[in-house]
Amino acid sequence: MSRSPISRILATLSTCLLLLSLASPGLSQQSPGSIKGTITDQLGSLVVAATIIAKDSKGTERTATTNSTGAYDLKSLVAGKYDLRVSAPGFTVLEEKNVVVKGGTATNVDLQLSIEALAGC
Repeated sequence: MSRSPISRILATLSTCLLLLSLASPGLSQQSPGSIKGTITDQLGSLVVAATIIAKDSKGTERTATTNSTGAYDLKSLVAGKYDLRVSAPGFTVLEEKNVVVKGGTATNVDLQLSIEALAGC
């Protein structure tokens, strides 16, 4: 029994669609990215124990703290745009918007905090 050309085309299309549906979950999984950098003040001094909060478009937050060399590393971030908020005692809060993270790469973002003005000076 011979198949008609139309039934062969339909069978081929069905097979292709099945293969694509099985492959797409694997294609959508990307390796995570990260944001890292160093926090300094306007004089170039390292800022230790600064808190860095990264917020994605869904509102999910990840937090890191600078170490003794002023460095931070926000690991295992899903690719996308993040808003960063940096705070430390004695400094004004700094916000950096739309930091782009790509899968499998580290985005370097060095930031500089301003010393908070003293009241009554």
